[in-house]
Amino acid sequence: SLDQLKTRLRSLYEQDNWHWAVGFAQDLIVIAVAILLSFQTPYLYPLTILLIGSRQRAIASLLHEAAHLTLMSNRQVSRVIGEYLLAYPIFQNYEAYRRSHVKMHHHHLGNQLTDPDHRYYIDSGLYAASDRFDFFLHHVLKSITLTNTSRYFIYLVKHRAGDIVAKPMQGIKLLLVHLTIFAIFWISVGPLGYLLFWLVPYFTAFQVIGWFSEISEHFGMFGVYEDEVKMTRNRFPMLIERIFIGMHGDNYHLTHHLFPGVPYWNLSKAHQILMDDSSYSEANSGCGGIFTARGDARSSLAQIFEAYRSGKISAVMVAQ
Repeated sequence: SLDQLKTRLRSLYEQDNWHWAVGFAQDLIVIAVAILLSFQTPYLYPLTILLIGSRQRAIASLLHEAAHLTLMSNRQVSRVIGEYLLAYPIFQNYEAYRRSHVKMHHHHLGNQLTDPDHRYYIDSGLYAASDRFDFFLHHVLKSITLTNTSRYFIYLVKHRAGDIVAKPMQGIKLLLVHLTIFAIFWISVGPLGYLLFWLVPYFTAFQVIGWFSEISEHFGMFGVYEDEVKMTRNRFPMLIERIFIGMHGDNYHLTHHLFPGVPYWNLSKAHQILMDDSSYSEANSGCGGIFTARGDARSSLAQIFEAYRSGKISAVMVAQ
């Protein structure tokens, strides 16, 4: 039973003060390598954008840990790191993230009115798509071609950016952090560094990866299932996808929802233990990544297409 498994999971709750630093350093190294690629040949700039945007998403995953208070054992330091090293660089606010994600999304999972993630699915018209072709044309293609990423950005501003108008200090801190990043880029790669290697990836690759990750986590499950184990997907992609998506435990989203107190570096171990539970292992069987899948597993997008085709999505009664 899950209760027996809980005792086996206990040791995995232990936190430390170093894992996050290794993870963060890895992200920065990938960003540095990505910039070097473009200096080798400008033709690699699209790959640079993709790599940097993917690591900005990885920084968001570390922010996610900080919001859950699982980033490190030292709470005071964790808060400062969460705010200045993780949240502000990607235009987010630590407190707003914590409120939106931990207090609302986790505690109201799948609620159409109070779960900001489900609200986002509704507001962005995912339920209004009449079938999988409609979904593909108006959501998937538009996201890849950047024509609807503004929607995801607006969702981030609404739920994660904090309240710069009401709290000017937040705006000043945000500005100071970005002036620092601007200066680091200026000194290391020149005056256009911040624009080319931070802003462009942020407004392109970061938004696209964020949008696809967001829908792969719960869409096509909310409103269809009531069972907590069936409301969230874990992702098991092929290597090509793994290089760009799913850093710092981002792929173990179901595991994380069931046991949010387990730090990201222990999620794969927690997953292995939970596979002994039949309902959990059934929920994971056949799960691929967002775009790719190994063997006979199916990607999140394939599962969502199937949910449209079978009428499960159109059957969800949506609260406007």
